[in-house]
Amino acid sequence: MKFEREKVVDVLCDNLEQWVGCEGYFADYLTDLKKNVEDEDGLYTMVGTIDCACPFETMRGMNYQFFYPVTPPEKERKLVPFDTCQELIDWYCRHEGLNLSKNQLPSIWVRFRDSEAKSLITDYYIYSVRLEGSSGSLKELFDEYKLLDGTPIGKEARG
Repeated sequence: MKFEREKVVDVLCDNLEQWVGCEGYFADYLTDLKKNVEDEDGLYTMVGTIDCACPFETMRGMNYQFFYPVTPPEKERKLVPFDTCQELIDWYCRHEGLNLSKNQLPSIWVRFRDSEAKSLITDYYIYSVRLEGSSGSLKELFDEYKLLDGTPIGKEARG
């Protein structure tokens, strides 16, 4: 297979999550990635991303810095705000792999979509949250913030 540099996805990609479920080649160095693609050696499915220098995780449990997709991502998911804080908490725990007891609440750090300024969600109400000194609706959280790893804060739209 011919190697095309512009198809390479690296750790600086804005939306790493869109590649989950896609097949492709993985490597920590571009020279190794090029060789894998040209030799068609080691085609795997990306099963997830993690927040580190090697975010692309394969079914083998290995993490790499570069990904060369062979199959395109599925159609962009349409996200909408959560309806309640409980939905937000449940989603966040699944996203982070947390298993909290019934009385525990997660510490969710977020940042503005267009800056690196971080905030901690300090209080959860039924339909809103408090972010270190200011309150906001779940719609505002959806519109203005994302998780520290860049994941948008929302649920998939139905239908």
